[in-house]
Amino acid sequence: MPSIYESLDEFIQKAAESLDLPEGRYRVTDDVIEVAEEFEAAVEESLLEFLGKRSLTAKTYKSLSVVDQVNVLMEKGDAPYYILCTLLNLEEGITDGSWNKFFDSPKEIETIKAFLKTELEDFIDSNGGGFLWEVIEEAAETQSENFREDE
Repeated sequence: MPSIYESLDEFIQKAAESLDLPEGRYRVTDDVIEVAEEFEAAVEESLLEFLGKRSLTAKTYKSLSVVDQVNVLMEKGDAPYYILCTLLNLEEGITDGSWNKFFDSPKEIETIKAFLKTELEDFIDSNGGGFLWEVIEEAAETQSENFREDE
C-alpha cells in the first residue's frame, strides 16, 4: 500500500501538470515533508476525535480501543495517503473500496469523509487550496524555474 511520503513527488507532479508547468523531474522539498508531517499528525488527531464518538463497524475491528482503531487506519488503511487522495478528489481514496474492510457500509465511509473534509480543510480544501497543497504547488513552481532555465 502507498505511503504519503513515498507519493509526495507524485503530488508535486500533479500540481505541476495542473499549473501547466514544464515537464521535468519534480522532487520533494523539506517544506513539503514538514507540512506532510503536520498533515499526518492532524489526520491522526481527527481520527481520534471521530472514532472517540463512533467506531469502526467492521466486526474484526469494532471491539478494539479507539487508539487501536486509529492505529489500524493509520497503518493498514494508509490513512494519510488515502485521505489526501480523497480530499484532492482523485480516483484513489477512502471511498474507492480501500476502506470497506473497516466499515460495514459506504454511508459510514461518507460520514467520515465529510468529517475529515471539515477537520482538514486548512491543509486541503475543496477549492484546491489549503497550506499542504500550497506548499506542494510552490515546490512545483520553484523547480519549474530550473527546468525553464535548462531549455
